[in-house]
Amino acid sequence: MTRRLLCLALIALGSAFAAFLARPVQTAEPQAATFPAFQMKEIDKSLSVGHAVLLVDLNNDGKKDIVVVDTKRVVWYENPTWKMRTIIEGQTKPDNVCIAAYDIDGDGQLDLALGADWRRSTSRGLSTRSPRSRRCTAFASPTSTDRAKRSFWSAR
Repeated sequence: MTRRLLCLALIALGSAFAAFLARPVQTAEPQAATFPAFQMKEIDKSLSVGHAVLLVDLNNDGKKDIVVVDTKRVVWYENPTWKMRTIIEGQTKPDNVCIAAYDIDGDGQLDLALGADWRRSTSRGLSTRSPRSRRCTAFASPTSTDRAKRSFWSAR
């Protein structure tokens, strides 16, 4: 009886060891990822400068939209149709130069902070920003249908 149990145990152990040896070997090096293919698509010719670009999901549809800061306006192109929508135009002093997206007010929708009122001044031949010309404009939920949530405020 003991021999039978020992033989069965050895057979089971041998089967487990064979299964272990038959499994695929994993290497330490990850496989090289294939580089994605891109296709150029011109979506707008009306931009004057296009100082800054963000890829963010403004309308919460799970697709990255394109937000562009132009000299006197901020626009976004809705993915996948790339329809241009104006967020703000002519309400800040030129130039609008930079933008950041974050849920500032904690309502679950992205808000935008815009750097505007930038002017060049020449100092010893270098182009610099004048300390008096920095301004931050924040937009609360630019895609909201609630007019109060689309408001903006400025601070120096």
